[in-house]
Amino acid sequence: GTRYHSLQLKLLRSFSGGYSVIMGYNYSRQQDQAFFDNVDSFLKEFTWQENNRPRHRLNLAGTWEVPVGRGRRHLSGMPRWLDAAAGGWDLTGFMSWRSGFFVRFGALVVNGDPVLGNPTPQRWFNTAAFAQMPPYTRRTNPWQYEGLTNPGLFSLDSSIVKRIAVTERLRSELRMDVFNTLNNMTWADPNTNVLSSTFGQSTNQLANTYGRRVQLGLRLEF
Repeated sequence: GTRYHSLQLKLLRSFSGGYSVIMGYNYSRQQDQAFFDNVDSFLKEFTWQENNRPRHRLNLAGTWEVPVGRGRRHLSGMPRWLDAAAGGWDLTGFMSWRSGFFVRFGALVVNGDPVLGNPTPQRWFNTAAFAQMPPYTRRTNPWQYEGLTNPGLFSLDSSIVKRIAVTERLRSELRMDVFNTLNNMTWADPNTNVLSSTFGQSTNQLANTYGRRVQLGLRLEF
């Protein structure tokens, strides 16, 4: 079985006055019925376990039609040659953030609080609180700890679009899309193998995340 509770908020500013904004936020908690360990699996005894999915998610997107140029609020009568340089600009941005997945541990001996107030990639949690489990010992440590999550994910993408009316029927759109505009580093999950020399460390970039990338494009409309 599954228990799911969430709080969802949405803010929408429809396109007016040359700009629009939409924001969505979600806070959620989920519990799943699962076998806590191999003994429970053998006995087929389920218990409610906290899901490790992120609790917080926030998305924000906006568009601003710069009010300068032919057909726009300011200097709408400017010459076509000037409009080709100064008018017809649009700016858009998309920001996405989520908190990290909860760190999941195997069967270990735990003494003390594994949560650090200011984790770093070099020391993401208190490794001194963990020790190897002796053989033939049933686990007592939980799967995860409140407040101990993997690195979150923050991304900001943006676009600059230049619209040019070549003739009355021919229009062009020159755009530059920038992914990960701030060139933000997203760390991968820390190592949870107590026998590893990098136990508690995040040593790599999160899979499928990249540094800043720029894409140029041209579109003709007729």
